[in-house]
Amino acid sequence: RMASALQAELQKMSERAEIRRRRDPTYRPDALDIDRRKMLPFDRFVDYYEILNVARHASTAEVREAYKRQSLKLHPDKQQCSTEEESVAAKDKFHGLTQAYAILNEPATREAYDRARDRLEAQYEA
Repeated sequence: RMASALQAELQKMSERAEIRRRRDPTYRPDALDIDRRKMLPFDRFVDYYEILNVARHASTAEVREAYKRQSLKLHPDKQQCSTEEESVAAKDKFHGLTQAYAILNEPATREAYDRARDRLEAQYEA
């Protein structure tokens, strides 16, 4: 069971890297500087791709465009909140969007996040 989970994880990583390489000419997984001191903390149970509404193999430019588009809509100053609860909810949603962008825009953090998500999904599928 563990071997099949690891095999599924490696297969997903390989497929995603190949798709991302075709879509994003700047993507170079072999050149990533995986320095734990530079990596941002992330929650492997949160789907940051879903928050930004982009595919897991989205290019850096696609992630940036999705963030710009959604931040214009979700910025707390643009919200017409009638209650304090709505205002807090709007700020929380924008904070989540900003966090998702920060994680997916930093190559080493994104790679570590993708691996953690692949591992998590492989465990559930096995």
